Formats: sequence, C-alpha cells, structure tokens
Amino acid sequence: MKDNMSIKKVTFINIIVKYSVFIINFVYIAILSRILTQEDFGIAATINVFVAFFAILADFGLGSSMIQNRDLTDDDINSLFSFSIILAIGLALFFTIFSFPFSYFYREKVYIKLGALLSIAVFFSTLNTIPNGLLFKNKEFLLVGIRQVIVSIVSSIIAIFCAKFGLRYYALIVFSIATSLLNFLWNYLNCGLKFRFRLKMESINKIKNYSSYLFGFNLINYFSRNTDNLLIGKFMGPIALGNYNIAYKLMLYPLEMLTHVITPILHPLLAEWQHDKDYVYKVYMKMVKLLSLLGIYISMFCFFTSEEIVYIISGEKWKVAGDCFRLLSISIWAQMINATSGSMFQVLNQTKKQFKRGLIVAFVTVSCILLGLYYRSIVVVSFFVMLAYNSNFITMLKFLIKDSFEKKPVEFLKCFIPDFMIGIAIAGILYCFSNVISFDNKIISFIVKFIVSAIVYLIMLVLTKQYKFLLALFPSKLTKKLVAH
Repeated sequence: MKDNMSIKKVTFINIIVKYSVFIINFVYIAILSRILTQEDFGIAATINVFVAFFAILADFGLGSSMIQNRDLTDDDINSLFSFSIILAIGLALFFTIFSFPFSYFYREKVYIKLGALLSIAVFFSTLNTIPNGLLFKNKEFLLVGIRQVIVSIVSSIIAIFCAKFGLRYYALIVFSIATSLLNFLWNYLNCGLKFRFRLKMESINKIKNYSSYLFGFNLINYFSRNTDNLLIGKFMGPIALGNYNIAYKLMLYPLEMLTHVITPILHPLLAEWQHDKDYVYKVYMKMVKLLSLLGIYISMFCFFTSEEIVYIISGEKWKVAGDCFRLLSISIWAQMINATSGSMFQVLNQTKKQFKRGLIVAFVTVSCILLGLYYRSIVVVSFFVMLAYNSNFITMLKFLIKDSFEKKPVEFLKCFIPDFMIGIAIAGILYCFSNVISFDNKIISFIVKFIVSAIVYLIMLVLTKQYKFLLALFPSKLTKKLVAH
C-alpha cells in the first residue's frame, strides 16, 4: 500500500507539472503559428530532427542505466559525468561539421548557420544526461517538475520575442538552445557532480551491457519516429512538412499530458522491484488500464473535432494540418498503451528484447512512410503513419506481454473489451451529431461536441463499470467515499 501511495503521489505531482507545461506549450504554439509560416516551421523541424538524433547519441543509455544499476558509487557517477563532458564536446563539433552535407542534401545553405547554432543545444543536452539521470535516481520528482515549468516559460518567452522581431525559424532554434542550457544549469547546480580528468573504465563496464541494447533501441526508434520528417522535407517540401508537423504536435499533446506523467516515474520507482515480475505486472496493468480508458475517449474526440481543434489553436490557414490530425488521432489509443512498454522492458532488464522489437517497428514504420510518399499527398502519408503506429501494439503483445512478462496476450486483450465498447458508443454519437447539426462557429462546435461526448463517456463508464479504474486519479479519501456510495 505504501508503494502504491508513493506512485500515486508522484503521479499527482507529475500531472500538475505536465499540465502546466502543456498550457505553456499550447500558448507558445498558438502564438508562433500566427507569427510564423508553414515554411518556417518546416525548416526548423527538418534540422531539429537531427538534434533529437544527437540527443540519443549523447544519452547512450546512461541515464536509464544509472537508475537501474543499484551498485554504482558516487565515484562511478562522477566518472560517467566526466565521460559525458568529453562526449559533449565531440558531438557538438561533429554536429557543426554535419550541417554542411545536410545543407547540401536539402539544397538550402541556411542549415549551415542553423547547425552551428544548434550545436550549442547538442552540447548542453549531452552534459545534462548524467545530472538528469541522477535526479531521477534520487527520486527528486518535485525538483525536476519545478524545473520543467520554469524552463518552459522562460524558453517560450525568449522564442516569442525572437519571432516578433522577425527572426523567423531562428526563433524556434533559440527555443531549443535556451531549453537545453537552462535544463543543464538547473540540474547541475542541484546534483553536486564533480569532473574527473581520469576516467574509470570499470564504471562504464558496470552498465555497458544494459545501456548498449537500450542505446540501440533508442537509435532505431529515433529513425522510425523521424523518417517521416526527413523524407517529407526532402520530397514534399517545407510547406507540406509544416502542416504535418503541426498535426503531429497536436497528436503528441495528449500523449505528453497523460503518458509522460506516468512513464518517467515508472522506471525509478519500480527498479527496486525488478526481481518481482508479478508485482511489476500488477502495477503495469493498473497504469495501462487507466491510460486505455482515457486514450479511447481522446482518440474518438480528436477524430471528430480535428477541424475545430486546429482552427482554434492555429487559425484558418492550417486546414491541411486538420486533415492530417484527424487521421493521426486514430493512433492515440495504441500509442498511449505502447508508451509504458519502454519502462517495463528496462525494469525487467529486457533491453535486448526491446531492441529486437525496435527493429521490427522501424521496418514497418519506414515501409508505411515510403508507401505514403508514393501518393505525393501529406494526408495519405498521415494515414500510413497512423497504420504504422497502430501496428506497434501487436509487437508489444509479443515481446513484452508474452516474452517478458510471460503472460497470455489473449487475457491481456480481454481487459480492453469494455474500453472498445465505450469508444464505439462515443464514435457513434459524434458521427450522428456531426451529420445532423453543424455550426458555423468552430469554438461553439467544439464546446457542444465536448459536452455531448463527455456525457456519453460518463454514462458508458458507469454502464460498463469501468469508472473504478479512473478512481486512481482522485485523492484516496475521496475515492473511498465514491466507492462507499
């Protein structure tokens, strides 16, 4: 009970933090999308893809390895931090050099300047790997949460001012630099790490097996997740990429609001239970069931209100983004379930299975993207990306549920039958409602659809008795009263 309460308490802290950051990012994107053009977003998105790639090179699985390995000493951690400084210098220089062939590939010289600037973000992101991992290992979730909110506010304000002064896509680059710099400074000042000129190879050897497979998975997952941006930017141009990028960000918002509240804390909190597979599975199922019930509603609601959502956030000029978002939203439920799988592989010391699954996922995702590009339509590409993300659920059943947890996939799937019933009911009502009543005002249309879908959702939760799984969102005293009634 004590451990469950600690997870609940930390989750509550994360909910406050993530929702605060979501509101900040919501306002940030809403303002910038009205100042900048689709082309500005497309140019920044193209090169930011490789910033994420270098972030994976920088991490090398070190952060998660620190959390998982209970035998690392303070001397080992300082040695790993010293290693990360050398790595940071090397990666920043390499990123600067890399920007030259990158600009040649896309036939746009501006990427040379952007690459030089973003090398600063690469440098500080690399330095932040060990301090950030150490804070999570020590379960400093409140401190990390406060940092996320403050850094988001400051970075957003800086970027908006840059955009207002006509810096166009440079404003988005400045946001990345400010975020990485402020994150590192905050974490480093709260960790007490020390630089050592002499590296201890035995410190690296303690984590190399675990981290190498995790690094391999992250690398593969990166390419499968970002191939769409790379290929769209190359073969369809920055305008198409800008529309897709806005739609993709909108799809990610509910994932970040809900799954990112839970997934960052699962590994640090469950690492000490890594040898008790049944207990880990029990906690995992509670998280998955909660995410499923929330995800099924969000998927259906976003699909039938995609036009209104894009209009409210970005304005009329992003209609194509609305069409893309409608299709991508169908994958939200599956992605919310899949989001927790990474932490489970790591807790169970099954990063090798995670790596194998990543290979299959990457192949399917890239194949779907290439197939979508064949039709030369960004909306069609969005459709195939949605199919790829939904197919990832199948590989999760095989490698996590069957092979790692050693449970029957059929029994796992039975848990979601009531959830699908709820989703079908919401979809049916919204479909009929959309075809019978139409509003010229998008905001009114959004509000009415939300009220109607929410009422149906609550009724179905009661009829299927699934509301009990959502009680975990409420304080324990209130939960006991609700159950009693």
